[in-house]
Amino acid sequence: MSAKRSLDWADLGKLMSNVISLFSLIRETFSQMKIGLEIIPWLMGEGKESFIKFLQTLGDEYIAIQPLVRKINDTTLIVNLGLTPKPVKEGYGIESHSGRGLAVLEKRPDGLYLDGRKVIFFRSDRQQIGKTIKGFEIRKELANKSVLNANILDALVEFPEFITEEFKNEAWIFFWGTIYCKTGGNLYVRCFHWAGSRREWSYSFVACALNANCLAAITT
Repeated sequence: MSAKRSLDWADLGKLMSNVISLFSLIRETFSQMKIGLEIIPWLMGEGKESFIKFLQTLGDEYIAIQPLVRKINDTTLIVNLGLTPKPVKEGYGIESHSGRGLAVLEKRPDGLYLDGRKVIFFRSDRQQIGKTIKGFEIRKELANKSVLNANILDALVEFPEFITEEFKNEAWIFFWGTIYCKTGGNLYVRCFHWAGSRREWSYSFVACALNANCLAAITT
């Protein structure tokens, strides 16, 4: 997965070299098994489902060794949503973690986008000025929404140049896609805050009362 850009001759040469190497690997493997080109119609027919599962397995193995975040260019990050994010404290475990695979995080003129869907902020109708709502109640309201997990928070902390003005203008942004747990059953969620000219993250007890300045990061 990579950002779109024009190929130059050097890139094209590398691509062709990789294709030839891949072809040679496939040919040598099948030749050792006494299998010829007759396998191709089978792969496109009866064996197609098995072939797809095999490719998915390879893809999963590749994703598993990818870093949590990788910068492609000045506007694009690749985030590994399935990796375990940073802990809230030493010894805290993960109660639930949504998201898997690689995702494209893009900074566009009108905001931040995750896999082409704009990142927006959710506030419960019960989070009005002067009123609060328990975190576990907000979690229930977010059950059918596309919440961001803590891997996105870690990506923004590591690459602060991707933090948009929308994030800077809000008090606390919560990433409800990852819920942490502690011995005894207490649950926690991490949150992001832009403090003046620097970024920082913290965490909150899910049972705590959250006011109107505590928003949830979701996608449209």
